[in-house]
Amino acid sequence: MRKTRSWVVHALVAGFFLLLSTAGHASPGFDVGENAATAWKIIRSADFPAEEGVWLRIRGLAQATEAKAVTREATALRELRRRGFRICALVEWPNDTWGGVRPGPAWRYPVDLREAWQRARDLGRVYGEFVDAWEIGNEPDVSFIEDNAENYAAYFKACRSGLRVGAEVAGVAGEKVRVLMAPLALPPGPFFERLWESGVGNSTEGFNYHYYGYAEDFSDVYAQFRDAVERTGASGNERAASADTLAEKTLPVFLTEFGYGLMSIEAGASKAGRLRQWRWFRDVGRQIDCVRPESAFAFLLRPYSEQGLNEFGLLAQSPKRQRRSERVFQSHDFSGEAP
Repeated sequence: MRKTRSWVVHALVAGFFLLLSTAGHASPGFDVGENAATAWKIIRSADFPAEEGVWLRIRGLAQATEAKAVTREATALRELRRRGFRICALVEWPNDTWGGVRPGPAWRYPVDLREAWQRARDLGRVYGEFVDAWEIGNEPDVSFIEDNAENYAAYFKACRSGLRVGAEVAGVAGEKVRVLMAPLALPPGPFFERLWESGVGNSTEGFNYHYYGYAEDFSDVYAQFRDAVERTGASGNERAASADTLAEKTLPVFLTEFGYGLMSIEAGASKAGRLRQWRWFRDVGRQIDCVRPESAFAFLLRPYSEQGLNEFGLLAQSPKRQRRSERVFQSHDFSGEAP
């Protein structure tokens, strides 16, 4: 029998949660980095602070053809929703699962978009009642996906249509299915402009980007994206936008990842390193409270080292033989001094 891991909730997790949940402006969120079943195990094991409206970002939902896995995922999603969590599901599939992709490195979109539509429809049918927002792809403007903006726009629209059709089968009205564009990793530029010119601005239910920069630059980067969206309008044509025809609809803003990217593996094991991480989230959290996105997802809930260089985890595996009460750390004043 496999033993269930226990986790330490770092003070910054509880603190960030308390800061945003009490502010009444932005809903706090966390990227779990796992599928729903694993996310539910982590939440239970860590005594994770929960409150109505807290977002969790999950990934890797089982396909409709995997009956047992679908049952596990649906059960976990039901429990998470029962505890008041809202779910954002990242949707992506590797190249070797498609019937055909354009040649090249990294992930690409299928040549036959009917495949994407059918898979998305099946996801909507199986999980539509449990998922609050669907996120189609991850950082297409950098090397995670080697394809152009126009191809992404077509892929996004196919997935959006499929999800809506499938969700209606599950009893969820199509217009209530929130489908988010893939998050951008880079500041507004040619890729963003081509996305908007291809109609993504009119199709997405939220603007989405990621942030890993310096804490003091957060508000300026947020303003860059806000201004770019306002200039182009929902139709996406910056040259045609005018004072009369700016945004045809107001897009809520999601940051499905924001994290402190300057902590080495060694620093992550030290009090000083964790204190720097805590301060970064404190400073960015205050700015999030001011700019008021729909939600911001702290990256990453589970312990995670990227390429063996940087540590991003907001949880750490608990020391053995410690009593449960000694494993859970919470901060009651995230806006003040570090605990």
